Amino acid sequence: MTDVSTQELFLWRQPILDRGQNLAAYELLFRSGRFDRDKIGSDDDVVASHTVIHHAFTELGVEAVLGKHPGYINLNAALLMSDVIELLPRAKVVLEILETVTVNSALINRCIDLKQMGFTLALDDFVGHEREFTPLLDVVEIVKVDVQHLTPTALDTVTARLQLLGRTLLAEKVDSRELAQRCLGLGYELFQGYYFSRPMPADKFATWVHDKGALAGQ
Repeated sequence: MTDVSTQELFLWRQPILDRGQNLAAYELLFRSGRFDRDKIGSDDDVVASHTVIHHAFTELGVEAVLGKHPGYINLNAALLMSDVIELLPRAKVVLEILETVTVNSALINRCIDLKQMGFTLALDDFVGHEREFTPLLDVVEIVKVDVQHLTPTALDTVTARLQLLGRTLLAEKVDSRELAQRCLGLGYELFQGYYFSRPMPADKFATWVHDKGALAGQ
């Protein structure tokens, strides 16, 4: 396991937009050592999150990290079960459950407890065929659909299924105008991906300006 205490720690953010192309939130990416955009979600990075979350929210402060927008935080099973999560500002973060978790009764009960504490939960990288995640769909409020890895037909099917459940849908890994417009037409409420913006260091985030015509193709 990487000793994150001996490395530099970094906070990166990726914008999440609403249907009006306004900044709605951002995903917080906690990293140790040199940041590699192609290795987002690696085991070492998730382990490092435990240390960096503590640093970010206790030393930097909530306003410095989040401003007026909520932040999505990736959690594996170990981090989800950790007491450190309960120290996060409940009205300001979305707990994003990684697709690598093993869904069992302990994990579901933990999610229910976190919801009762006032946290918002999201399921990451959903592509529709993971039956083991079905119990989580009854608990989470937001589903991040990996639209890049779904055929047009599968995207229609997955989207319709989730809309029947009344979940907020976030189209993630949107990498083209065509895909952005398709998800907009399907009724997705939130959007994230390289088409809009790649992750960037927190100190550069304030300078990010979104092309207001990108989502609508104007």
